[in-house]
Amino acid sequence: MRLSCFLFAVNKALIKMIDFTFSDWGHDFRTDYLDLGKLRSDYPSVPIMALTATANQKVVDDAVKVLKLNNPFLYRSSFNRPNLSYEVRKKDKSTIETIANYIASRRNDSGVIYCLSRKDCEKLADNIQKFLNENQCGHVKVSFYHAELDKEERQRRHHSWSIGKINVLCATIAFG
Repeated sequence: MRLSCFLFAVNKALIKMIDFTFSDWGHDFRTDYLDLGKLRSDYPSVPIMALTATANQKVVDDAVKVLKLNNPFLYRSSFNRPNLSYEVRKKDKSTIETIANYIASRRNDSGVIYCLSRKDCEKLADNIQKFLNENQCGHVKVSFYHAELDKEERQRRHHSWSIGKINVLCATIAFG
């Protein structure tokens, strides 16, 4: 049975697997990824779009080869986005208070605080929310996001954050 398709999209997770498979560990790691080229053979007129924000040139070249992309349009831009701001501060005894005050002063904004572990995400989110609640800022919502949450819960939290029901997510790189 042939599928009726108008586009195949390959997401960043699959590009990362291509990275691990071919660029770093060689063809012996996950040979089933070699089969992705069958999309081009089986559906020659269906466009293939592959997206990632982190691939270096070697990974891009490998993805083009594996996916059998002919004369692909490649778009590259800087990871620096003018609509985002980044800040790194030294951690001390008043870190939770400093972060909570910063969030409270921007209660109509949204943000992500990246943490190294799931435990750190949960603990930081709980401590910030507790501080906000104790300081009459309970309407500002802080939550956490990591790979240990089930798919539906991750989707719910992402959606709540994107529409402003959650102001700040403390997240691991699972958030993106």
